[in-house]
Amino acid sequence: MLTKKGTESRRKIIDAAIALIDAKGYDQTTMPDICRSAGVATGTFYHYFKSKQDVITAYIHEENEAVLEFYHKLGRTTFSETICKVMHFKLDIYQARGPEFVRQMVAVLMGSSRQTFTENAYAWMQILSESFQEGQRQGEFTSSISAGLLCDITASMFFFFTSLWSSQPEDYSLHELLDAKISAVLEIARGSLPQDQLKDLSTVEQE
Repeated sequence: MLTKKGTESRRKIIDAAIALIDAKGYDQTTMPDICRSAGVATGTFYHYFKSKQDVITAYIHEENEAVLEFYHKLGRTTFSETICKVMHFKLDIYQARGPEFVRQMVAVLMGSSRQTFTENAYAWMQILSESFQEGQRQGEFTSSISAGLLCDITASMFFFFTSLWSSQPEDYSLHELLDAKISAVLEIARGSLPQDQLKDLSTVEQE
């Protein structure tokens, strides 16, 4: 259990790392840079984290907790709206963190253990799975496509297009891009669009 001072020091390190990585890039951000920006000693950094990658992993856990907290506090309307609200909450976080940090977070995830990758997707996948399954049970979504497939398609699309935005932020509007794609998936899930349109959702036009 961390003390209040320990919690504050850990928070300062994470916030400093996020800001520096977005401003300078992952490789150009050093541990001394993070310590100076956070106002902590090098030993304090190593008390809480083993490396820069460890800081990003800690951030990932925090993001998951924030997403789940947001989800559980949502007033329920439709399951489609729940999915869209959670998606926008995640997108707002990503835009606040900045494309460079998101790009490095994706790179760390792709090179990390399966456990770390799964934990990053856990909150989002849990919400999607619950929403599609319950939406089918209550008749909002068609049962002609499995809830698992709808969940996988939505999560993969989110991951792909946020990765694309983080690499080319000047070419894409993150919210507009994913709004269009996820809205189309939800229309297909409701039976409002033919299922064969799923194959066209991975295409994207630059602004």
